[in-house]
Amino acid sequence: MYCVFLLRNITEARYYYYTRMRTSYKLIFLFIGLYLLKIFMNGALNKAKQQYYNKSIKGKPEESSNHEPEGSYSQTSLSSPLTRTTMGHLSHSTESAPTVSTKGLKGSNGALFEDGRITRPITLWNQDMHISPIHDLKTLLEPMGVKFIDKTLSSHCHITKTCNPVPPLRVITQRNGFHLTPELISKFYESYKNDSEMKTVTAFVCYHPPAMCDLFRPFKKPLIIISSIRYELGRNSPNERWHTYNEILRNVSKDPRNVIGGNNLYDTNYIKYFTGIETKLIPSYCGYTNESYHPRRPEFLFASTRARNVASTGVQRGLDKRLREINSTAKVAQLRTLYGHYKYSDLANHPGIIHIPYQVSVMSLFEQYRMNIPLFVPSLESLSEWHVKFNLLKERTWDSTFGKIPLKSRIQGVQSGIPDPNSDRNITAVKYWLQFSDFYQWPHITYYNSGEHLAEILHAMTPEKLKNISSSMAVYNKNEQTNIKNMWKNILINIVS
Repeated sequence: MYCVFLLRNITEARYYYYTRMRTSYKLIFLFIGLYLLKIFMNGALNKAKQQYYNKSIKGKPEESSNHEPEGSYSQTSLSSPLTRTTMGHLSHSTESAPTVSTKGLKGSNGALFEDGRITRPITLWNQDMHISPIHDLKTLLEPMGVKFIDKTLSSHCHITKTCNPVPPLRVITQRNGFHLTPELISKFYESYKNDSEMKTVTAFVCYHPPAMCDLFRPFKKPLIIISSIRYELGRNSPNERWHTYNEILRNVSKDPRNVIGGNNLYDTNYIKYFTGIETKLIPSYCGYTNESYHPRRPEFLFASTRARNVASTGVQRGLDKRLREINSTAKVAQLRTLYGHYKYSDLANHPGIIHIPYQVSVMSLFEQYRMNIPLFVPSLESLSEWHVKFNLLKERTWDSTFGKIPLKSRIQGVQSGIPDPNSDRNITAVKYWLQFSDFYQWPHITYYNSGEHLAEILHAMTPEKLKNISSSMAVYNKNEQTNIKNMWKNILINIVS
């Protein structure tokens, strides 16, 4: 009897198991079918969009495309928290951007600018692997009437709603875009030399990576290369590729229509160090946040996303310990603990943001500064020491980014008397180059030397002091926006002249 019962249970169990398995297989096949259907539908949709685009553009007329004086870095006092109130741009500045004359360029439509807008078509092509720099440029230039063809290769394109451009980009992908070969460049040119959309392009803009503009040289149109990262990205190995790219940039710089520079002073000087080219500082603005400082919450935000950085410096431990010792009412919260995904308005709700940098220039810092949020950053002296000890700014050099702390650059620079920018163990070199970081170039940033020092600063901060800092930032940002717009107006005049 027991055997019959056991056999029946085994049979039922097997039946139940096979039934569940069949159901699982059906679900798997259903999901696969839906996925394949989605791919097919996307392909059909893109093809339809391409056909619609070709029809819509067919028959349209084609467009022909033929400082301040040097300052010195003044270090914050070790005993008192001060904010930088002077630019100290050293070799570059945006304060002296010349006012654009609307009478300077005459053509069939008269002056290029009339009432702040262009009077003839200008279209800029971009296919960056970073969404923020080009998104920022659009917010500056689109109100002037400039059009953009954005073939973004960024995996974050959903944030700016720029995925799946119409028509889609051909030849170049995320996978091959960092490593352009002569064969790939030739293939891209052959694919686009008679392309109707390409014929509308006035100039090409490249931020990230800068070397993407090498792809566009065969089109003989102006190149605007503004590095937001170390410019040899994708060209740093083997060394011969880096040398070849330097020679390409020197040739590009000979055409007066072209622009070579950086959106930060570090990268601007970095390119000059290795190429000898007179580069231009053309900062990003990042006013697209449409938010401004309005503190409603009590916590200062600790924005460092690199836990190793926070732990190695001891800033967090020293800060918490000292705040308890002095019975301070100042509150500090980790940004990522408080907000999984934050909005710009969330940041503007807090009295200030504390940073331990991992890089010399990041777009999020541009955004926070333009929102007039008081910022707290390690002093140059402290950050330099921490970097040499702990490799704090790991993403400053490409070797360090990929796990090897460099003692020197892979190739030699062309400027004499200047320390090697890729020497991560030389305190003199590190300190020299870190002074060009965004957070040491912008005024009204507060610097701290340790966690304990930061605690004293936050304890002494009053709403009135914070409001005064923010107001000073707002005045600076307003002037900076005007200067940056004037820079771009001059660039636009230059590329169509």
